[in-house]
Amino acid sequence: MGKKLKLILFLGLFVTLNCYGQSNYEYWALEQSTPDWALKIFKDSNLSDSLELSSFVNPFYFEEDFNGDSFIDIAILVRHIDTNKYGILIIHGETQNYYLLGANSQFELIDDFSWIEIWKVFRGSLSYELTYKSNNDIEGTRKITVHNPCLEIIKLEASSGLIYWNGERYRWVQLTE
Repeated sequence: MGKKLKLILFLGLFVTLNCYGQSNYEYWALEQSTPDWALKIFKDSNLSDSLELSSFVNPFYFEEDFNGDSFIDIAILVRHIDTNKYGILIIHGETQNYYLLGANSQFELIDDFSWIEIWKVFRGSLSYELTYKSNNDIEGTRKITVHNPCLEIIKLEASSGLIYWNGERYRWVQLTE
């Protein structure tokens, strides 16, 4: 094969990969970084028809026993493909039930978590929820007890909250404003 033909083939492959492969490679890397059991549920449940994994905050997933059944669950950041709204997909490892919080799905009063700057696992048992007056001014705080690890969601210099399992569903607790 001549040098010119090799060069043309190489450049063609390079341009193709460079133009097409960047986002596909990044998504492939996200899939490869996701635990196999969770990726299988994500794909088999057809969630991947309307959602894609997202790494808009690092890390893009946490494994923890969020519902207290002694089995590992996972919380994964996702993006709704059509609306570009971000959310959190929680999959229970034992039952394989999943809960979509945000990403164009209403969770409490939130349908988009694109504002998250930090998220982390909260392993404490005691926190303080903001309480409000009838006119929506902050009244104070009240003590809350959480029995399982939960997610702490933070917007720097703005607000934070906890997402926790109450035994039936996931709930949002406003911590700061």
